[in-house]
Amino acid sequence: MNVASSYSDDQVLIATVDADKNSELRKYLQGGYPTVRVFSKGKVGDKSFVGNKPESFVRNFLDGITTSQKRGKLIELKTAAEFDALIKDSQIPVMVKFSASW
Repeated sequence: MNVASSYSDDQVLIATVDADKNSELRKYLQGGYPTVRVFSKGKVGDKSFVGNKPESFVRNFLDGITTSQKRGKLIELKTAAEFDALIKDSQIPVMVKFSASW
C-alpha cells in the first residue's frame, strides 16, 4: 500500500497479513481477497472494504478514521500471533489488509 507513508504511526497503523498462510485469520474475510478491516482496542470495527481499490478510495477510507496526514510505514505481519499482538495492544485504529500469496 503506497498510502502508508502519508499517515502517522501515532494516528493509524497500516498492516498487511497473509490470511492464506495464517488460516485462523480467514474469519476476518468478507467475501474474498483482499479484505481490509479496521480494528481498535483489540476489536474489529465496522469499517471495511473488499477488493482492490484505487489509491484515492483507500486515502478517503483512511481519512474517515484519522485526520492526521504525516509520514508512517506499512507493517508486514508474518504470523497470526503478530496480528493478535498488534490489534490487542494498539490504542489507535489499525487498518489491516488480509491477502493471499498464491
